[in-house]
Amino acid sequence: MLCKPNQLPDGRAPGPVGMVTGMNMVRMLSGVGVMLAVPMIAAGVAQAVEPPSVDVAAGRHWMVVTVQPNSGDRPQNCRVDPYFGTPQTVSLPVPASGNLFVDNVRAGHYTVSAWCPNGGVTKAEVTVRD
Repeated sequence: MLCKPNQLPDGRAPGPVGMVTGMNMVRMLSGVGVMLAVPMIAAGVAQAVEPPSVDVAAGRHWMVVTVQPNSGDRPQNCRVDPYFGTPQTVSLPVPASGNLFVDNVRAGHYTVSAWCPNGGVTKAEVTVRD
């Protein structure tokens, strides 16, 4: 049986070699999506964010807040709010040393909050004496 030059024996025209049909394209793209998504999801689950460590020392009308980032941040990238939850709330930058001195603090009980961009928030309680 002789075939015409661009015809299969059953009369159909041959498709290009390696041509991806519609269903095969869907399967291929979904497989690629799974290959890309699984490592990203696994990496996100494996990297738990650890908040910064915060120590607060207080005296007569002052407090020193020491921030130690646990997430690879530098201390100067972190912020401290020595009056968290009060009308006097303020966001203060932490010096490169990690120690922030706050002066002229009224006597009382305070919640101090420290925040680092890659490490979340930590709160500490302190009582400033008169």
